[in-house]
Amino acid sequence: MTGDRGAEPAPPADPVHALTYRILIGLAPVARTRAGAGAWEWAWRRFVADATGVTTIRLHGTPTLINVGHPYPAFVRRWPTYNAPLVALVRGVAAARRRPVGVVDVGASVGDTARLLRSRCGDAVSEIWCVEGDDSFATILAANIADDPDVHLVHALASDGAASIPSLVRVHAGTASPQGTTRSASAPLDDLLASARTIDVVKIDTDGYDGSVVAGARGILADHRPAVQFEWHPRLADAAGVPLELAFEELADAGYRHFVWFDKLGHYSHRDDGPRDRSARADWCRQGDTPAPDWHYDVVALPAESGVDVDALATYEARRTPG
Repeated sequence: MTGDRGAEPAPPADPVHALTYRILIGLAPVARTRAGAGAWEWAWRRFVADATGVTTIRLHGTPTLINVGHPYPAFVRRWPTYNAPLVALVRGVAAARRRPVGVVDVGASVGDTARLLRSRCGDAVSEIWCVEGDDSFATILAANIADDPDVHLVHALASDGAASIPSLVRVHAGTASPQGTTRSASAPLDDLLASARTIDVVKIDTDGYDGSVVAGARGILADHRPAVQFEWHPRLADAAGVPLELAFEELADAGYRHFVWFDKLGHYSHRDDGPRDRSARADWCRQGDTPAPDWHYDVVALPAESGVDVDALATYEARRTPG
């Protein structure tokens, strides 16, 4: 269903919590060092344990309503490359198609990706479809996009075609995963976006459910041939009961041949290395000595005929401009 842009957001945060949140976001760059990371993460964990309510901050240069404790604003200050591959992808697809592109953001949260794209590659984007199934996120998101007629909210859960999926459970203050014990109504992305005229880039971040979302987008893959960026998160996929190979199988069946991997911090990792190596990498993500906790990847999938410069995408960091 389409979300109500006029819905009332959650209650305002306690002023002390709101101020503490802003201070910790401002201090996030100190966590780029080993010593600073320990102190900052300790303070952040203590804060988010009790933080509730919403506040307004400037996010990518625009006043944005957000639930206190949402980590995205801190992430982008701590890791300047965070989500930068998506910006490079959008620009690459726009260049290949020689026009601004339509973007779909599945798992849109409060609209942080829309803010990112408007700020860093707004000239390359025609419209954005934000798909969000969490009621509180969707309410905040509706308020954030109310003044932008080219950003659309679809308040719904995307699935592989099932009429219902497990209810959402908060993984942390910025995201939720379908791991609940009850069921919630859902629909395939093909149905949710039936009215979209152009779909050129699909970004999926559903905390383990990404493969099922791809399986529900077979019509979009066939008709629009979009670039797809999905999160490959072994631990959360296990919790959601989604096979780790599902997204790769669906995309390969649809004629997608290029898979470019970036780590959770936005750094280029490698080109795809096949099911056997993916299995070993999944075990490492679950149990190995990873560079940071909660290790996972964003995978960019491109159809054989995409026209996107894959080599340029893989080397985006060398050409990235700050901001």
